[in-house]
Amino acid sequence: MSLLEASGLSFARRGRAVLEGIDLVVAAGELVTVIGPNGAGKSTLLRVLAGMLSPLQGTLRLLGRDLGSYRPAARARLLGYHAQNPELNWPLSVWDIIALGRLPHSANLGALTRADHAAVMQAAARADLLGLLGRRGDSLSGGELARVLVARLLAGEHRLLLADEPIANLDPRYQVDILALLRAHADGGGATVVVLHDLAMAARYSDRLVLLDGGRVQADGPPHRVLTAARLAASFGVDADYLATSGIAAALARARA
Repeated sequence: MSLLEASGLSFARRGRAVLEGIDLVVAAGELVTVIGPNGAGKSTLLRVLAGMLSPLQGTLRLLGRDLGSYRPAARARLLGYHAQNPELNWPLSVWDIIALGRLPHSANLGALTRADHAAVMQAAARADLLGLLGRRGDSLSGGELARVLVARLLAGEHRLLLADEPIANLDPRYQVDILALLRAHADGGGATVVVLHDLAMAARYSDRLVLLDGGRVQADGPPHRVLTAARLAASFGVDADYLATSGIAAALARARA
């Protein structure tokens, strides 16, 4: 079943085209990664898919219904968004940060229900954060905070997750932890669309890659069909190899093309 369908999406900023003619379908059970060089329009695409930016042209449907027809709270219950470089502006505890993910489910921002508490605890357990719930968010390492913010996303129990560079500037352990959580969400019947610069991680965890360059989709398919030497040279300007060993795939850049 398709959770998200985009057709002919275009977006411009200050009169300059940023996205042109984007077609994208995301089905339940899929983890789809958007890759591309800097300035390709990846973050803009995610913000359009989240309903945070309005396309100039095209249609965008969530669960078969026009995204713009949803009330904000109803849309937020179905679709969760993780911003690039999210900021923590208050000295909240880890528990309180994760609990923010329940706001779309709360009536008039009321007290957490028993279901809310259960969702927060489940998200904390999945992210291995039960031992940190009483800590202040501003006392955590970068990797710990990154897991907390993904747990906040999971606590929302959304059908579709959109995550913009959730593993940026993290060491390999936390990169693996976070992508495993997003992968598990898709495997559980939801869907995940993630923006990554790390082509090795994208190849390993994704069902499909969408290569964006110049605001257009240059390729969309399984990693081995997208990460070809010709496409990587054309879009990234590098010579690279696609490798698959023991079921684990990776793309490794060797040098400038």
